[in-house]
Amino acid sequence: MEYIYVVMEICKGGDIFDKVLEYGNFDEQGALTIFIQIIRSVVYYQSLNIVHRDLKPENFLFQKNNDLDSLYIIDFGLARAFSPGLQYQWTKAGTAYYVAPEVLQGTYDNKCDIWSIGVILYVLLCGYPPFYGENEHEILQSIQKGKFDFDGPEWKNVSIEVKQLICQILQPKLQRIDLKTILKHPWVQKYVQKGEILLTKYHLDRWRQYHILKQIGLLYLATQLDQSEILEIKNGFLFMNRSQSGILSKEEINFLDDELQTLEYYQYISLCLEPIIYKQEKYQKLMFVHLSIDGRITTNSLRSICIYLECDMDYQQFINLF
Repeated sequence: MEYIYVVMEICKGGDIFDKVLEYGNFDEQGALTIFIQIIRSVVYYQSLNIVHRDLKPENFLFQKNNDLDSLYIIDFGLARAFSPGLQYQWTKAGTAYYVAPEVLQGTYDNKCDIWSIGVILYVLLCGYPPFYGENEHEILQSIQKGKFDFDGPEWKNVSIEVKQLICQILQPKLQRIDLKTILKHPWVQKYVQKGEILLTKYHLDRWRQYHILKQIGLLYLATQLDQSEILEIKNGFLFMNRSQSGILSKEEINFLDDELQTLEYYQYISLCLEPIIYKQEKYQKLMFVHLSIDGRITTNSLRSICIYLECDMDYQQFINLF
């Protein structure tokens, strides 16, 4: 059987498990840098009523080597949609060391992901899982008992705050804290996102004056830029996004209106992009190729990417929009 592989992004830094094997364990600052990105990921996709069901170190990739602040979550093959407050009799899913006890019982909800990130945090700080055994059966028995400790030498200099957080996460489902409570925890609050607010009402007004194809092109470009090129903009978004939801609300941007009530991450990036970036020839060609077929942007080429707009434009006409 032959396959076609579509490469969307290249992550060259390995996964969290690779880093644990390399370093043994992280200090609290390194663990917190990684953990806050995991939390943001989970908060975002669960806000869309998605549960991952297989969170583990191998499913978090670093875009770059030696850069802990470039984490990507992958592999939603076991993910399911859920409705808040409902319990589901889903099949057992996940990886033994990281699976929540209620998953083994067969009735569970989105809180199973919270258990998994608690196990990941434990592993980050000491290099081994809280529940273990000689085989999978013994591991699952250990998880169901729910007993773990901080007795290893790796825990000697670890703060009581993060130990308390782990204990609050690795609880039976009804006693387990939720994502909002984790974000407010004193240990997590130590992570101070450095940044400044770059988005102003000027940027929003400027955006609204753009031709719709320029808006679409910039939004696409925002998804393709290397993180190093938009680091300042990214940090500004994270600084403003106090809810860590990945979506800016009216409470966080007071000049949003009824027409635009929220801003997602890539929308924010595209609004903040300046001509010094998007007028580079390589990026203008990238946007044009995305929107065109056989060298022209047409109604059919736009329809192929689910944009329903009457259009017939060549490359130079497109560039003139910028």
